[in-house]
Amino acid sequence: MKISVGAKIEPLGAFIVFSSVGEPAEMPDSVSIIVSSGMRC
Repeated sequence: MKISVGAKIEPLGAFIVFSSVGEPAEMPDSVSIIVSSGMRC
């Protein structure tokens, strides 16, 4: 069985977006939006 995961980190304004896509299709994909440390919530 072959398992592979691709991950990408990119800026989105004041946020950082982390996304991953896995194969086979049974592996969950994910997207996380991370607030940079200088922002107030």
